Amino acid sequence: MSQKRRLIVIFIAVIALCVMAYSMFLLRPTSWWIRGLRHQKQGEYERAIRCFARVIKTRPQYVEAYFYFRREKKGDQLYINSGGIAPCYYALGKYNEAKIYYGKALELYRTLGDRDKVFLIEGMLGQLSALE
Repeated sequence: MSQKRRLIVIFIAVIALCVMAYSMFLLRPTSWWIRGLRHQKQGEYERAIRCFARVIKTRPQYVEAYFYFRREKKGDQLYINSGGIAPCYYALGKYNEAKIYYGKALELYRTLGDRDKVFLIEGMLGQLSALE
């Protein structure tokens, strides 16, 4: 095999490995969850929903894809981060869909024993019931 052919084969192999690595990264549920949070933060709720739905399809027990909530303290300020498919549907006014996903999150957080999130979700479900 000539030197030129050998370099071409090596180049193609490197490109193929890069494509495979990139594809594996995109298939990871965490990657799609992070993308969903970014879209949600930018107000792109439909795009966020597609990302979160992809996570849920591949890992139905990935509770943060349904509803995510975290408090962060930076200096004297308290910040609240939340996300997931349920809040996206809520923001779009699609309350029935929001109830379904909040309900699934409630079930998963109860299984995990996370009483704070159970309390928050029960409150959201109460608000959604009041909107009917």
